[in-house]
Amino acid sequence: MSALKGLLVRITAPLRSFFNLRFEHLAEELADVHRAVDDVQRAHGVATDNARADADVVREAARAVELASRRVEARLADVEGALARLGALDADELLARNTPDDVVGRCLLDVTLDDLGHNTALLLDRGRLLDGISAPSRLEINHGVHLSLREGGIELVGVNERLFEVPFVFSALHDLAVGASVVDIGSVESSVPLSLAMEGYEVVALDPRGYRYEHPGLTAVADTVAGWEGPAQPVDAVTCISAIEHFGIGSYDEEGTERRLDLDAMARFRSWLAPGGRLVLTVPFGRASVDALQRVYDTAGVDELLAGFEVDRREVYRRIDDVTWERLGDDAYAAPWANEDPGVLCLAARPA
Repeated sequence: MSALKGLLVRITAPLRSFFNLRFEHLAEELADVHRAVDDVQRAHGVATDNARADADVVREAARAVELASRRVEARLADVEGALARLGALDADELLARNTPDDVVGRCLLDVTLDDLGHNTALLLDRGRLLDGISAPSRLEINHGVHLSLREGGIELVGVNERLFEVPFVFSALHDLAVGASVVDIGSVESSVPLSLAMEGYEVVALDPRGYRYEHPGLTAVADTVAGWEGPAQPVDAVTCISAIEHFGIGSYDEEGTERRLDLDAMARFRSWLAPGGRLVLTVPFGRASVDALQRVYDTAGVDELLAGFEVDRREVYRRIDDVTWERLGDDAYAAPWANEDPGVLCLAARPA
C-alpha cells in the first residue's frame, strides 16, 4: 500500500497547487474554529463573575463557531469534489494534462504488479504492445506470447504461431555450415535474422520497412521481393515466416494488386537458391480464402505455391483456443480442413 500511495502522490504532482490552496484555506478555517473555542472558554471564566456578560459572549462565540464550521464544511466539500475528480481520471485525461514522460517518471519507480490500477495498466500496455506507442520504431519483436497488464497483476491472453514457427526454422537449418548464406523475408518484428547472424550465418533481412537490428553478419535491405535485385550469388537458404500470404493484398504498407505476388515471389526464391538450397516457409492453412490481411491456403493452394520445389518436411498445426496450439498428424495436410479458423503449415523444401 505504501508504494501505491507513493504512486498516487507522484501522479497528482501537477495538481498539488490545486490542493495546496484549498488545504491552506481549510487550515485557516480550522484555526478560526480553535480561536472561537478559546473565546468560549475565556467567556465561561468571565461568566462566573458576570452572568449577563457571560450570556452575551457565549452567544457571540456560538455564532462565530457556527460561521467558521460552515466555512470549514464548504472547504471540505471542495476538497472531496477535487479528490472525486482525480479518482475519475483515466489514462487519456492524465496524458492530456501531463506528458507521458511526466507521468512515467513520477509514477513507476517503486510500483509492483499488486499496485497496478486499471488506468496505470492501460498506460503501461500502450508502451509494450506490438501496435502500441513503440510500434513506429520497428524494434518490437513478436515472440509469440501476448501478456496484458491488468488491475493488480498480469495475464496471459494469447499465444501465436511464432512459438512453433521459429523452432521449425532452426530445426530445418540445423546442419547448415557456419558461414552459409540466408535471405530472410519479412523480417520486421522477427528475431530470426538476428539470431541466424549470431549463429554465424551471412544473413540478408529483406523487408520494405527495413530492419533496425545490426550485426556484422547481417545486411538489412529495405525493399520488396519484387523490387530487390536479388543476391549477388546463389544462397544456401531462404526463410519466409508468416509473410508470403500478405504479398499483393495491400496490408503492411504495401499497395494491393490483382497480380499473384505470392507466386511471383516463390519463383524468385527458387532462382535465388543454390542447388540443394533450402526454402523454409510457413503459411496460414485451412479453407482457402482471401481477405484484407492475408490469404489462407488449402492443399491445392500450397501445391500451387510449391511448383518447382520438392518438400522435405511438412508440419500442420491448429489452434485449440487463445493460448493453445497442437501439431496434427501427417495425414492432416491432405484431409479436409474441419476447423472454422485456419491453422498454420510449416514447410521445408528445396528446388526440384
